[in-house]
Amino acid sequence: MQPLNNVLHAEGVHSIVYRAQREVAGANESTIAAPAIAIPAVVTRDGLSGYVAIKVVSLIGNENKEPHDILTEAKLLAQVAHPNIISLLAFSLSPDGEFYELYMPLMPINFSMIIHHPSFSPYPLPEGCPVSASQIFSLVTDHHSFFETFAKSISFQILLALAHLHDLSIAHRDIKPGNVLLSPTGCVKLIDFGVSWKEGEVRGNQEAWEETPQSMCCQVASGSYRAPELLFGPLEYNARATDLWSLGATLASFYTPLRFTSDFDEDYSMDDPDTSEDGDEDGGDIADGNALTPFIFPATGPGAGAEFGTWTRDTLFNADRGEIGLAWSIFKILGTPNETSWPDFRNLPDAQKLSFTDVPAMPLSPLLPNLPNPEFTPAGASPLDLIQRLLAYPPTSRLSAQEALSHPWFASGDLVLPTGHPGPTYGEKTIASLKWQAQPIGDWVRPLVEGEIRRFEREVEFAEPTGDVW
Repeated sequence: MQPLNNVLHAEGVHSIVYRAQREVAGANESTIAAPAIAIPAVVTRDGLSGYVAIKVVSLIGNENKEPHDILTEAKLLAQVAHPNIISLLAFSLSPDGEFYELYMPLMPINFSMIIHHPSFSPYPLPEGCPVSASQIFSLVTDHHSFFETFAKSISFQILLALAHLHDLSIAHRDIKPGNVLLSPTGCVKLIDFGVSWKEGEVRGNQEAWEETPQSMCCQVASGSYRAPELLFGPLEYNARATDLWSLGATLASFYTPLRFTSDFDEDYSMDDPDTSEDGDEDGGDIADGNALTPFIFPATGPGAGAEFGTWTRDTLFNADRGEIGLAWSIFKILGTPNETSWPDFRNLPDAQKLSFTDVPAMPLSPLLPNLPNPEFTPAGASPLDLIQRLLAYPPTSRLSAQEALSHPWFASGDLVLPTGHPGPTYGEKTIASLKWQAQPIGDWVRPLVEGEIRRFEREVEFAEPTGDVW
């Protein structure tokens, strides 16, 4: 199973993903897995042709990494075949017995690349702004309409994946932009099932750790996308409901401000408490009570030298100061929980260990300045309404994934899915089309895909051999 031209693709806390130029034969490669995982005979292979992604997890030192479990991830991926969930091509143990390897199609686009780019906004950059920001959607002329259509398509596809998982009693437990990939056709692929939970099952290595329905791990989900109940030590909770909150926080980050950090602005410090070093997980604390603008520049504004810097997307909530800071960040926006807004809050194990200042909820719309013009989206048929219904304090009050698929926002205007997507139907009515302004989504993302392929080729040319890890 020696890959050719394997190159480091991404690195996480508990795993490394390599990119290799090769094809995987399929199910029969799983025969050397330990234990064997039944790979479906037919899997979706809509990644980059000639490439494969290999997720590598060491067996050395990872036995106690609760709740990360590579065996559960492989088993669940083999069970959940869906157009919007990454396919498992093969699962095996390395010849030296030191690594587990998950083989998957290589998707060229991580949605974080898009969400942090100033082109992903319904509004143009301020006039005269010298910031160098290539238009990743260079073919688009009607930018406002395209942004709404593209954001709606991505949102709907994530919901299709989540609804499928929840119908199977599986919770992902780490929904965030960084776990959403796009295929060359613009098809969403939900990835990273390392902390996923199937209701009624026991997870983990019994010798090191075990997660049971009576003793669940609440250290799941990432940063500002964590549901508030997870911050107060529950041993039992509705895992699928935490997905719904994380989804609401993820969709909100489509519309939060884009922040530019200039390399030459001495007045702007990355130590400022309103900024984050990790644009993928946590952005600025945007709940200061003031309406925000779509683009935020340093104090000096978009002036000379501003072409040297970094764009990041703020998140609605802020986890930079840990769990207590995240809880307060949520409460400042949605209001401090009380008997009316969250009757069961005080029943959480750690809820009464801290006292938070009593503050009322504030409107969300001023904090989401990249929402499309409300003239084009009636209040009940807006992404804002969907986000608010997902970000409900009581887990039982959150809109389910299946219910969210029927939200009026998706029925208003264009709902476009990628070429080849089976698409949803209600009765005999197909509610989605495969083209927007006579072109498929794949055409709109092609410049970004081609740019990534060129980057892959350059990295292969200059990469150090890494065959020794196999």
